[in-house]
Amino acid sequence: MQIASQRPDLDPTTAEVRAFYEEYPYPSHCLPMLRTGFDARLITSFSQQSRPPGKSLSILDAGCGRGVSLLTTATLHPEAHVVGADICRASLEDCRAAAQQRGLQNVQLAEVDLMSLDGLTTPDGGFDLIYSSGVIHHLSDPVAGLSRLCQVLAPHGSLVLMVYGTIGRRGIKRVMRALAQWVDKDAPLSEQLASSRLLVEELAVADDPNCPWYQASVCPDPEFVDRYLHPNETDYDVPALFDLIDAAGLRFHRWLCPEDWSLEGHMPPGTMRDTIEALPERERYTMIEQIVRPKNIEVLITKPGNSARRLPPLKDWGDQTFAVNPEVQFESTARNLWRQSRFEGLSYSLRGSELRHLPLGNLRKAAAILSSQNEPFKGKTLLTAMVEDGVPQGETLATLFELVDAELLYCPHEIELM
Repeated sequence: MQIASQRPDLDPTTAEVRAFYEEYPYPSHCLPMLRTGFDARLITSFSQQSRPPGKSLSILDAGCGRGVSLLTTATLHPEAHVVGADICRASLEDCRAAAQQRGLQNVQLAEVDLMSLDGLTTPDGGFDLIYSSGVIHHLSDPVAGLSRLCQVLAPHGSLVLMVYGTIGRRGIKRVMRALAQWVDKDAPLSEQLASSRLLVEELAVADDPNCPWYQASVCPDPEFVDRYLHPNETDYDVPALFDLIDAAGLRFHRWLCPEDWSLEGHMPPGTMRDTIEALPERERYTMIEQIVRPKNIEVLITKPGNSARRLPPLKDWGDQTFAVNPEVQFESTARNLWRQSRFEGLSYSLRGSELRHLPLGNLRKAAAILSSQNEPFKGKTLLTAMVEDGVPQGETLATLFELVDAELLYCPHEIELM
């Protein structure tokens, strides 16, 4: 696997960021990580439009770094063409070696300046899915960079974006401001790191996870310099994020983890919560951000013409294609008795959240059927299985709706079926 090299004239900020990551490639390891949002079938299922039949899935990781997410994406989608683009050649070399070690044949790497996209080969019609995680906020002009990605996104495509959150990073900013006063910015980065470590270790409160100095003290070097000594970054609150998306010619589709933007668990049910929930979208999320304080903000965005998925009427769901949400983990409990075992409970976790216990009833029966299902299926297949498991036939469609509403099931586009 060769890395396509492109060395155009870089603007000063991009050149500085490139040199920064060449010295400390990020992150500190190349191990694949199964993150929220990295199943392309699930992400593309949220949009009404789908790629044309017969077109291979094309995925771009814009700012892939050492390939932590790219390797996962390529492994999950062996039939897809996965492109990793980054300005840092050292990171790309590490990613290339890791991909070869895993025998991945569907990866292409390119040295690309995201401000210009010079060096990037775009498939006909654009990319079906673009990941940009922790990158846009380091560009010299985030709006211009995101606009460039919009240009290579297919009309039906989806873009997963992660940027730093202003409110949730106040502790990190506190450390950054102190270090900016402490270190000599003209010194080599390695000397800045050593000096910063001395101050952080003096101020760290041992084993206190809420102490920002302790959090800094346990960071490996690549994470430390990326988080506290970066030469250029922009963080976003909700209004600024929506302005960024609008200015780039894109539209907000949904939060990657909607439960992170819910008041459940943060406010008791009642008039105050209802009042916030009734606010217009941007005002509501601006208020919720003050309460939940996310460090990173992750959104799914699309081009304006690509609307949210509309499923057929419930009565027609027997012919609809479904699959178990890959971001759901099931956990069952059983008791071993004298010469018998008794199934006692079923819980699930969505996107790494706390386990949610499913009470006795139709939903738990249906979820038990799905807990070992790894193939897409027609709704009628599950409806029949539920009846056989004792769910009254007249209640099966309502139970199927509950499964979709709880995001235990999703509806891949038909072209995903083998």
